[in-house]
Amino acid sequence: MNKNYVLKSKSFSPMLLILFIAISILSLLTPLTSSTALAAADTQKVYDYYGYFTQEEMKSLEEICAEYGEKGKIDIVMIIADGLDGKTPTKYMEDFYDEMGFGYDQEFGDTSMILINLEKDNRWVEIQSYGQAQYYINNDRTEYILDDVSDILKNQKYYDALEEFAKQAAYYMKEEKGIKIPSSTDTGSGSSDSGDYGNESYDGDSDYYGEKEENILYNTWAQLVIALVIGGVTVGVMAASSGGGVTVNNGTYLDAGNSSVVASRDDYIRTTTTRVKKPQNNDNNNSGPRSSGGGGVSSGGHSHSGGGRSF
Repeated sequence: MNKNYVLKSKSFSPMLLILFIAISILSLLTPLTSSTALAAADTQKVYDYYGYFTQEEMKSLEEICAEYGEKGKIDIVMIIADGLDGKTPTKYMEDFYDEMGFGYDQEFGDTSMILINLEKDNRWVEIQSYGQAQYYINNDRTEYILDDVSDILKNQKYYDALEEFAKQAAYYMKEEKGIKIPSSTDTGSGSSDSGDYGNESYDGDSDYYGEKEENILYNTWAQLVIALVIGGVTVGVMAASSGGGVTVNNGTYLDAGNSSVVASRDDYIRTTTTRVKKPQNNDNNNSGPRSSGGGGVSSGGHSHSGGGRSF
């Protein structure tokens, strides 16, 4: 009886050992998971000082910042303000960056920020980019983003405007065409010799986002139709060339020696007047008024590109 009991106990010992190991591993992983979740919870990227968005919208915007921030390898930061504490929008954002120390993989690193000030009679949108982002999202590309974002803000679609900013910021971070990055420059801090921050790194047109989003040549069906048309024209020309040549023309049956103009006359029919409206300056078009600001250096010594405008 006792021998059988001992044998049964020994047969179950491997199972108990496996169970013990599994419990030990789970106990070790649980603190790591909890600490990771806690760290993620402390990473705030959306600051609504105006109190405009609901908790659900705030959560969704945080997810947008995380999603497109990962795509662009930058920190995407959104600020909704109800006043700027007596500062200019540029100074307000510079101080905010210096205080918070944003960065994708390091403190004071690659970051693109948007400020929407909803203060009455002083509504303003400003964008600044730091670190490597100041070269990819330079002053010129910032203006293209502002063209789209400000139009959305005028319709009071603030959530959509912030989402559009995040999408374009991530897009331009992956678009290297026309971008020149200094080979030996601390992009997280420092300054430019020319003092023209956000411009010296740019070479050529930069509205690639708008071109690829709207240009019909990037549409697969359009490319197929164009290919078919070109093919049809080519085949038609080849078929026409393969036939016999035309030997009859307008002079075949004309006796040039005995032909002449016998009479001519002019008949008045009517007078036509065309009116063209004189073009006027219009700041409400899609391009929007260009920023008077641009890049610079914060009080903490961090250089950035940027731009802003009222809406």
